[in-house]
Amino acid sequence: MSPIVRGSVVEPENALDFMTAIGEKFTENAKAEISLLLDKLLSTKYDSSGSIREHIMKIIQITTRLANLDIIFPDAFIVHLALRTYLLVLGP
Repeated sequence: MSPIVRGSVVEPENALDFMTAIGEKFTENAKAEISLLLDKLLSTKYDSSGSIREHIMKIIQITTRLANLDIIFPDAFIVHLALRTYLLVLGP
């Protein structure tokens, strides 16, 4: 166990309380990760320095990581988001 995690959990009297405290710490970390991933997803824009395929793969990677944290987006939303961020670069 990482010393950071060990130091952030008050040492309880029994194993059940200890496991509960660790579970709460990981829940806090999951919420922070969800927030960071959502910010990254919504601020991702195609910068025309790479291929559109790389851009789409970046969006898919972020949404897959969010799905692993029980934040699931419909495929249609992901496609729309990828196209929207690409079309914003092209302009009207």
